[in-house]
Amino acid sequence: MTPNIVDLPESARVDTLFSPAFSTSPPQLRNAELLSPRLRELYKHLWNQTRPREEIVCSVVLNAIVEGPGLVFDADLNLIRQTIHQATPAEIEAATHGVHHYVKNGLLATKPGVTLLCEKAGIGNYGHWLIEMLPIAFLNLKHLCVPGGWRLRLPVAGSAMNAVMLASTELIGVPPSQIDIRDNGPQQYEQLVIMRGLSHHGIHYSPRIIDCMEQMAAAVPAQGVEKIWVSRVGERRSIADEAETCMKLAEQGWYIAEPGKMTLRDQISLFKGARRIAGVNGAGLTNLVFASSEAEITSFIPSPMPDVFFWMLAGFKGQTYREVRCRQMEDPQEPEGWNSKLLINISDILSGLSSPW
Repeated sequence: MTPNIVDLPESARVDTLFSPAFSTSPPQLRNAELLSPRLRELYKHLWNQTRPREEIVCSVVLNAIVEGPGLVFDADLNLIRQTIHQATPAEIEAATHGVHHYVKNGLLATKPGVTLLCEKAGIGNYGHWLIEMLPIAFLNLKHLCVPGGWRLRLPVAGSAMNAVMLASTELIGVPPSQIDIRDNGPQQYEQLVIMRGLSHHGIHYSPRIIDCMEQMAAAVPAQGVEKIWVSRVGERRSIADEAETCMKLAEQGWYIAEPGKMTLRDQISLFKGARRIAGVNGAGLTNLVFASSEAEITSFIPSPMPDVFFWMLAGFKGQTYREVRCRQMEDPQEPEGWNSKLLINISDILSGLSSPW
């Protein structure tokens, strides 16, 4: 079932916050010759930009229905374009079918009062939650004027991510009594608060997200570990012989971190005092946002991967950011993707970790 898609009406706007203008510059780059002509052209524009001040808009939709990865339908069952984000056509079709089924059969329950939507595609990813969703709640707490008190609609992911979401909302000051864990199936809300303009995954992020990260970091003491390698052992996108790589790096004084096995507070504590953070491009590197502006970040990235996420975060923090582009092992499951093993030996890794380049 294909939905009718509409834009958020201007009449739904209740408040506006501005994301400051900022300029970007290229990262320090090694193995640039591995980039395709298409990526070089893309980065030429993305890396050298002055981005203007932009609006972050807070809107309230009456009797809105939420289903799928944060997809919002209005009272007439139109899908609101600004909530689609990276939802797939299959997710949109399934959500649309679910909403129509619930309405037709009288199964839709309505939550009273004001509810803040803090959900979009990618909820199972640590970095997506911290950078693209959690700051929505933070900015509403600190800056935006939503009528009356509000409750936070919290998504449901795996147990580890659920724990991260609860811990992070607590660290920014959302009391447990204000959290509404989403139910299964479509849910209607009397007044649903939607924020747009904070991020556009893979393209744009607002510097205002850093305020949220720094408030969390301020509440947690640093461990004092200075050199951290973020391990992705067991993941498809990792160093081909990462287990051996980790052993060699540990011998060189690097702390081998496995963020996916740590609580949020432990991750903040570990990365907060780091001066050098490195690893293969992945969710665990998001923890660079808890380090100081003096930290040096080195990301090992598959040569075809078009990523600006960590480069932009490090820029907002004022950190030194370096990329080492890497060849990949052929993977029949990823013939044109970037989730296969990285082919780089330990001597080249150590060279990439040398400071300065």
